[in-house]
Amino acid sequence: MLVEAGGPENLTFLQKDCRNYIEKVRRMRLGAGDVYAIQKYFLKMQKDNANFFYMMDLDDEDRLQNVIWVDARSMAAFKEFGDVVTFDTTYLTNKYDMPFAAFVGVDHHGHSTLLGCGLISHEDTETFVWLFESWLACMWNCAPNAIITDQDKAMQNAIEIVFLGTRHRWCLWHIMKKLPEKLRGYSEYERIKFALQNAMYDSLTREEFKQRWTGFIDKYNLHNNEWLLGLYNERQRWVPSFVKDTFWAEKEKEVDFRSWKSWIPCITGYPMEKQFQEAYTTTKFKEFQQELTAKLHCEISSFRATESEIEYIVKEVVMVGETCRSVPFVVCYDDRGCDVLCNCRLFEFRGIICRHAITVLLHKEIYHIPEKFILRRWRKNVYRCHTKIRVSYNSWSMTTEGEQFDQLSNSFSEVADLA
Repeated sequence: MLVEAGGPENLTFLQKDCRNYIEKVRRMRLGAGDVYAIQKYFLKMQKDNANFFYMMDLDDEDRLQNVIWVDARSMAAFKEFGDVVTFDTTYLTNKYDMPFAAFVGVDHHGHSTLLGCGLISHEDTETFVWLFESWLACMWNCAPNAIITDQDKAMQNAIEIVFLGTRHRWCLWHIMKKLPEKLRGYSEYERIKFALQNAMYDSLTREEFKQRWTGFIDKYNLHNNEWLLGLYNERQRWVPSFVKDTFWAEKEKEVDFRSWKSWIPCITGYPMEKQFQEAYTTTKFKEFQQELTAKLHCEISSFRATESEIEYIVKEVVMVGETCRSVPFVVCYDDRGCDVLCNCRLFEFRGIICRHAITVLLHKEIYHIPEKFILRRWRKNVYRCHTKIRVSYNSWSMTTEGEQFDQLSNSFSEVADLA
């Protein structure tokens, strides 16, 4: 049995309060000159662009507690890519030892795009509520559809208070990063880690996950591990089979240009591949190609007709370790609206139509993908206003000549987009 060393999560309530108070006092030692310099810079940014947003939280003695800022480009990017947001406070440290908090989205190339950031006094529910409410006010009170964080309880509390209706999910990377710390003490650590990963990644349904999880807990006698018990109790926040019914979109001008200039060749003669080649960014077209080529491992084994649809069983041959395994997937097809739904939920989860659905569509001799499955989010031929917004400010751009140059550049970019 593993006995864990006492960490922050094992402190008593009084110890936590004491530690938080000490850290808060230490972090609040910003000089008056520092606060003035920050505010002066923000005012300059706001003068240069009225859409620059910032908010400062001061205590009764005018000492800075929290601050948030969002530039005009990030605000515009939120309109395009604010459906799924990652929030993290582990990016950077600074001279004041204040956590740097970042709101990050995913653009049409699958790359990260900044949607706002801040410095916070300490990581408790009250502080996160202030930060989230301030950011939400900046974003026209439009909450994201989904938000990804680590397992911090204070973040979770604040999300439930501020982002009503937003789906909250834990970051798998943070969970997997904790495996050595939480489980290394077991003699069969490597086998336990493999069994956990197998339950997490290879379970197609919620029932299958529950069976696999119960199996490895029983096999390795892990019933008394509180960390694993806590993970299981919150499985709806992180297990893929529990969250894949929601879209989780998981470097810009240059990449936009490359997507237009470069031409990834088609590898089949199917018209649907040509569709995605012309519509999607290079990154997302490659993802579609992967699904199209993986169709080679799929075949329809049976089907059953109902009053409203046809239910196909598509078997895919997958590699598990060094052995092959045939995995059945259920694909429902409705001929009236050319609707196709697979229980792998790849389209709902990542916005890319899956190999199993492609297999059924080709079986039905449908060679062009219905437009509903070609998402605007991944298209390369869409005008995205945030790319035209300046993000750096220097003394030359504030001169008359600089302002005229910016105006001409904006006018020319409209012509270039049309061309």
